[in-house]
Amino acid sequence: MYYAIRNRKADRQIQKFEHNLWLHDINYKTEEIAMYKLQLDKIYSISDRNKLYAQTKKYRTLLNRQIEVLQSLKTSILNHEQEIQDAYYTAKIEEDHAGSRMAIESYEKIYREMIQEVKHFLVDTWIEQNG
Repeated sequence: MYYAIRNRKADRQIQKFEHNLWLHDINYKTEEIAMYKLQLDKIYSISDRNKLYAQTKKYRTLLNRQIEVLQSLKTSILNHEQEIQDAYYTAKIEEDHAGSRMAIESYEKIYREMIQEVKHFLVDTWIEQNG
């Protein structure tokens, strides 16, 4: 029995550590997105607005959608954290959070691709304007 309780406690610590990492990463990405949005606004304000309107709007929409997804992931993680906490105190069996881990990993891939696309747009636009 002691071994089972000790393992459950270790599992709980690992899950809490992962949740904290994910939440920190979500906060970082939220700040990063804000910086990209600011750069898009700067480019839009100093360029031919008609020419870049559709492109900057597209990327701002993508970034806004990422903020929504991040908030959804954050809520999901916090809810899962509460479920685990409740299960720990009521001695219910904790379930692995593989689903949360898969969601985070899937999001990471999508996020990296989207950020890469925004970076390319920003760099191309800067080069074009400062040619």
